[in-house]
Amino acid sequence: RAEAMFGAGQAGLEQRPLDQLVAPDQRPILARLLEKVGRGPTAEPDQVVSTELIGLRPDGATFPFEIGLSRLPDLGGRGASLCAALRDISQRRLQEQAIQELVDQQEAIFQSAPNGILHSAAGTIIRANQRIAESLGYAPLELIGQPFALLHMSTDNQAAFQAAMMPPLQHGEIAR
Repeated sequence: RAEAMFGAGQAGLEQRPLDQLVAPDQRPILARLLEKVGRGPTAEPDQVVSTELIGLRPDGATFPFEIGLSRLPDLGGRGASLCAALRDISQRRLQEQAIQELVDQQEAIFQSAPNGILHSAAGTIIRANQRIAESLGYAPLELIGQPFALLHMSTDNQAAFQAAMMPPLQHGEIAR
């Protein structure tokens, strides 16, 4: 599978230095990882270290991958060796990017809504858009962390507000 991931033919990775499989700017990161796992003064035995790197294929194409390295004991008098576990994370990165785009779209809708919107949990305001903040005379960040009771002038006002707003919200409806 590693041959396919790196675009090499069968046995195309044998005897190939590990640092030649990563993009040039990633080689110092790989060198630090190798030192940490078993080649140098900071080596820690029996430790598995991992990171994400950018792989380099023979045609110059790059792709993100995850590498996990662990030091293996001396086998057959050949000295210590390394076990490298590799995983192409291209699909995961595409999914993360798609999720981030959706989050950004949701935030843009929230912030540009013509109506004031705030989100509270356990009686504390955790999000507020610009429209609600302006109507209350605050900046949005000033509302975050404030008690929801800040919106009420009195205890009676709070009770009336809850009586009017909670039933539709509890049924998943928009409270107006």
